[in-house]
Formats: sequence, C-alpha cells, structure tokens
Amino acid sequence: MTRNNLEYLPSEEALKESFPDIIAVDVEANPNFDCSTLDQYKQIQILSNCGKDESELDNIIVDTVHTPTDDCDMQCQLDYHYRKLHEYVNKILKVLKEKFEEAQKHPVVKDVKNWFSEMFEKIKKMEFRSPIVIKDE
Repeated sequence: MTRNNLEYLPSEEALKESFPDIIAVDVEANPNFDCSTLDQYKQIQILSNCGKDESELDNIIVDTVHTPTDDCDMQCQLDYHYRKLHEYVNKILKVLKEKFEEAQKHPVVKDVKNWFSEMFEKIKKMEFRSPIVIKDE
C-alpha cells in the first residue's frame, strides 16, 4: 500500500477478519501516515517510514530513453538508461532485503520457521520402510 497517501489502517481485527493469513502490511512512502497508531498492531507487522531519516527515503527515478542528440548519441542514451535502471534494480533489491530481514523479526514468522525446523528434524529421525515386499521366486 505504498504511495497511496494513507493516514491510517483499519484495526488489526478488521485486517485479520478480511485477510486471515496476513502477517505484514507495507505502508512506506505515505508521508501523512499516523505513526502513533502503530502500537495498536500486535499480530501484524506494519512496515512504515516511521522513525526513519529522510535520507533513507530517497527514490531513484528511471528516465526513459531520450532521443539521441549531437552530445549523446543512441549508444550514449542507452548506456545512461542502463545505468539508471541498474541503480533502480539495486535499490529494489536492497529494499526487499531490508523488508525480508524486518519480517524475519516478527514473532509469527519466527514461530513458523521454528515449526518447520522441528518438523524437518522429526522427519530426519524417522525410519522409512518400503511397504512393498519383493519375494524371490
């Protein structure tokens, strides 16, 4: 829900009722979002700009490929566009990594990871025997 000029979210109960499996909501890039409402969310993690420095919120705009000029021919324009696109992809990867790391801290995610780890360990310890018996004739 980024860049939607949100000021607040529905209650946690309303969100869970509408989306039972929800564990996080991203409201970053909503400058008017009321950060004082974050304490109301105990089960759902809210990813926001609250408490972040303005320098962390910079955006990279990917320009379109411009018409070649005498100063910058088609190859020059493509090189420029590629550099800007590369910067943008790197920024997206960084943001996704940060969001993934932040989501990993959420108690629900930790519980699910622990459950899978425990199940995997139990499965590793199990002995499997084939139900098929081959008889020598």
